[in-house]
Amino acid sequence: MEARHARHEKPRHAKPIEEQEKPKTPLFAALIGVVGEVLITISLVLGLFVFWQVVWTSWEVNRQLDQAVSQFDKALKPLPKQGNKLKIGEPRTDAPPVAKVDANGAPLGKLHVPRWNAIVPMAEGVGLDVINQGYAGHYPTTQALGEVGNFALAAHRLSYGNAFQYVHDLQVGDRIVAETSDAFFVYEVSSWEIVEPTQVEVLEPVPNQVGIQPTERLMTLTTCDPIWGNSHRYIVYTKYVHWVPRESGIPQELANTLKG
Repeated sequence: MEARHARHEKPRHAKPIEEQEKPKTPLFAALIGVVGEVLITISLVLGLFVFWQVVWTSWEVNRQLDQAVSQFDKALKPLPKQGNKLKIGEPRTDAPPVAKVDANGAPLGKLHVPRWNAIVPMAEGVGLDVINQGYAGHYPTTQALGEVGNFALAAHRLSYGNAFQYVHDLQVGDRIVAETSDAFFVYEVSSWEIVEPTQVEVLEPVPNQVGIQPTERLMTLTTCDPIWGNSHRYIVYTKYVHWVPRESGIPQELANTLKG
């Protein structure tokens, strides 16, 4: 009997359950946990940065651009109407008026892109002080709007207004209209390409042909590529088609996008 009871006795030196040591976490598992927490923190920081870069900056800029467009329109005479609609002006193929080139940051007019159903204000200069305000900036080294040669613009693709966000949607044959205080200049997309940032010859009077005398009026749009980076440049080439004096009306190309 004594031997039978001895088998049920609690070991004299055993610790209570709550006092027993917990198994230690392996070093590798602990390291994985730390790395995971760091990655989560980095993801949150990057997410906030993307939100600020894409959403917040554009929200701030778009408010300012709306005011800039409104001020530009108020400074001009009202466009002529025919009934309740804006009058369609007669296209002209003679030499258009050359837009005045002013100081850095000075407004030049508006760029209408029917494919995007968008209007992008234009200004002189391509520094961050200009394009970070949401403008399509004119390269001062290129020709003026309406002048024979290459009128070239640069704008952000994503952030600070997303001016050229949908540049990849443009198709050969699409019409683009540059509006100034005097006239509407109509251009047609002829081609596009993606180049290295160092390929500045796209800004030549005849794009990609150094030292050649221009004979046509051209407009070139430049922005970053890919959309989430800036390792390359997305280039859209357009050729002048005709112009319409503001006093006569608007181009047919804007009949569905400009309302009276």
